[in-house]
Amino acid sequence: MTTMIRWKLLIGGCMTTVGVLLLLICTWMPLFRNIVLFSGTLIPMGLVLIVLSLITTWYEKKADVIEDERTLKIRAHTYMKAFSFSMLVVCVLFILVSLKLLVLDALLAILIIFITMGLSSILLFWYYYRQGDINKD
Repeated sequence: MTTMIRWKLLIGGCMTTVGVLLLLICTWMPLFRNIVLFSGTLIPMGLVLIVLSLITTWYEKKADVIEDERTLKIRAHTYMKAFSFSMLVVCVLFILVSLKLLVLDALLAILIIFITMGLSSILLFWYYYRQGDINKD
């Protein structure tokens, strides 16, 4: 296990412990009721850090990915096209909202953008990988 992963595990454990202690202090002493939100944030953050560190150690030795020049070129081209398509979606959403043709709140707009980014990069990578090589013609 690398030193960085050990530090992440230690920090995650400390965050979770501090969160639980703050929660216990909050229940024992009614004077400190305003730290519940901070405690409720520290506990999940610590647990997520621990879980991600454990997943990293589990899959660290199994990931023998061979990257050749073709794969790197496909990945770079894919992400460039996916970013351009996502920016196009952002501009279209901005125009539709500005003209009051579409009513969106921030959560829905961010969700649309994230789904567009993810799906476009996955589909474009699949398309270019199946196509073979990228021709700049």
